[in-house]
Amino acid sequence: MAEPTDELNYNKIVGTLSSNNLNAEEKKNIAVPALNSPDMNAKKDVAATALNSLDMNAKKDVTATALNSLDMNAKKDVTATALNSLDDASKKDVATRAGISSPNQTTTNTIWLFIVIGFVFVFVVASTFLIIGVAILGKKADDVQVVLTIFTAVVGFLAGLLTPSPAQGIKSS
Repeated sequence: MAEPTDELNYNKIVGTLSSNNLNAEEKKNIAVPALNSPDMNAKKDVAATALNSLDMNAKKDVTATALNSLDMNAKKDVTATALNSLDDASKKDVATRAGISSPNQTTTNTIWLFIVIGFVFVFVVASTFLIIGVAILGKKADDVQVVLTIFTAVVGFLAGLLTPSPAQGIKSS
């Protein structure tokens, strides 16, 4: 077997690997010496051609092995490129398989419960300090300005939770 030394030989090798006339062992005997060449572009062509001749499961295995051999930044680049080539439904499926998904309704409700309880607690504390400061200690508004600001912000937040969304009020005619 001749050693692949120039671009012409690599083109022949790529063409030979693409054909279905050879069995897997014969293709391996042609591809391995070509992949040991110092010419990186030729190696890339031979590897790509060899990869394209594989069935889907073999391609998946080779791709996973290649991805695992990359450093972290290269993995990020390849993954981002792969994700950008997918439609939105496929991206969502990949995110779910990777364990990156939206929280379920129970988790969302629990988070909102903690948020509302926290704001109610701040509301009660701010109200108590306002009442103590103004009614009992006789302080003026300037003396309780920070507590008054907190009180009005919390009241605004809680009122916002009770106000219907403007988008819900839109009705098509």
